[in-house]
Amino acid sequence: PALQRRLGQQLDSGQGFQLASHVPHYVTAPFGQQRSTGTHSGTDIAGAGVGAQSSVVPITITNLENSAGGGKGWQGIFQTHTNKKVEIRSLHHSELYGKIGETIQPGTAIAKIGSTGRSSGPHQHLEFYIDGKLVDGETTLPGDDKRLIDYIVGHKS
Repeated sequence: PALQRRLGQQLDSGQGFQLASHVPHYVTAPFGQQRSTGTHSGTDIAGAGVGAQSSVVPITITNLENSAGGGKGWQGIFQTHTNKKVEIRSLHHSELYGKIGETIQPGTAIAKIGSTGRSSGPHQHLEFYIDGKLVDGETTLPGDDKRLIDYIVGHKS
């Protein structure tokens, strides 16, 4: 509640927390891209003016991390409209707002976009897992009307 109030006050006063699910975004590094360090395991998204990461669906936080490669990050679980359980991992944040076991509601900030760990600039790095298997965030599951990534960042420009 305190974070929601803080976030709402900053939005109302024009101080900057534009939420990732409410602004256009673009993929800067797709899933599976070949790099000198190996195959890219997620989808990187940048968005002009994005300050905080939220989602369009409730996400239950299952882990918080701080590693040399990924920097500050979080892991969580959400369900698609077809009730498929999806695990998500998001990395390179400058601040983490959630707590393990907490369910973050849509539009509430989970983390502040950053460039921690092995990163070339501020962005969201998103990895999606179904039944423990890493999958492309651009995937649309059978019977669903959205790509997995749309559950987190909304529309794509």
